[in-house]
Amino acid sequence: MHQQPKVSSALKKEWDADSVYVWVAVAKLSTDGSLNSNSEIPKGNGIVDGAMIEGDKLLLYGLFTKISDLSSPRLALVKSDGKLDESFSLASKGLDGKVVKVLKQSNGKLVLIGAFNYLDNNKAIQIVRMNVDGTYDSSFITGTGFNGEVINAAVDINDKVIVVGTFTNYNGTTVDKIVRLNTDGSLDTSFSPVVTGGSIDALDVDSNGKVYIGGLFNQVDGVYKVKLARLNNDGTLDRRYLASQIFGD
Repeated sequence: MHQQPKVSSALKKEWDADSVYVWVAVAKLSTDGSLNSNSEIPKGNGIVDGAMIEGDKLLLYGLFTKISDLSSPRLALVKSDGKLDESFSLASKGLDGKVVKVLKQSNGKLVLIGAFNYLDNNKAIQIVRMNVDGTYDSSFITGTGFNGEVINAAVDINDKVIVVGTFTNYNGTTVDKIVRLNTDGSLDTSFSPVVTGGSIDALDVDSNGKVYIGGLFNQVDGVYKVKLARLNNDGTLDRRYLASQIFGD
């Protein structure tokens, strides 16, 4: 059986020529998990906020616009030797704002959320999908996108994208804090949670399609739920889930 490399990560502080403080996440790959001495540390010119393991490579995202002096605005795929994977094509202008989170769908496509409005010259209001080679996916149509901050997102078992934030509108439709998008980017109107009393900040989906939300809210579907709740596939409250009782007021 082929042995997959174990992956550990290291954080290194760097100062670039412009004295920008940088945190760079670097994949160190070997079959036994030990440090790969052949891997150089790529240097960015801005903050790296997160990373996702892609096979034996590492996808970095954040506020940087270059990795090791090569243009890669806000998103970069770094090979196991620490060098930028230039085959992961980002258009010359890339993203025009910060990436908050990257999600992977079962077909390998990447959904990005963040404080951006464009991927190259393609409008992408805080959410966009990229093909596996890093190019813009025009089949994921979000229109005018969100009118408020996007905070978190998750992909469910059907490859639909759930997004939470401070927004009250998605592509011209009134919503409130949480939405689910179909695989083509349209609003899934069969998912309609009613969450009141505060923000939703945390989000996850389990293997059965149940949606977990956490935040400062205090009611879901009119039922007193403090800080934590589980939703059914249609967005209604799963009343059998009682964990929120441990948080109290």
